[in-house]
Amino acid sequence: MPVIRAGRRNRIEPMKRYGRLPAFALACLLAPSVALAQGIDLSKPYGNEAGCKNGKGQGPVTDEMIFLTDTTLVTATSACTFVQRVSAPDGTMVATSLCTLEGEQGRAIVFFSVAPSKTNPQALVISDEYGAPFDEITACP
Repeated sequence: MPVIRAGRRNRIEPMKRYGRLPAFALACLLAPSVALAQGIDLSKPYGNEAGCKNGKGQGPVTDEMIFLTDTTLVTATSACTFVQRVSAPDGTMVATSLCTLEGEQGRAIVFFSVAPSKTNPQALVISDEYGAPFDEITACP
């Protein structure tokens, strides 16, 4: 037990009074945000029909192709690698990516979001940084 001197008594008492309460309160506040961060599961690839075929190496690149994995988004005109993924409170994944665009030199920084579809519970909707949807995609077979 520490020796409490007259001038130091007030410094030790608040710790005895509150104990681990602040740490517990902080853990309770952060727990929901950690759970929400796992909103969209990209453990298996998603895409439209053309994207899934191309992702397996079975089909040509077509104008409609969209293929999404846990690290990349590939379309007919771009190939993007995620630099950062953040989950919004509603479960939407917001991604910052570096993209190589067809016909352009260098890479561009592109923001997009991936959210659960409102019409199909097994599908995702990819939207650009302005909210315009690319397409609705489903898990590849």
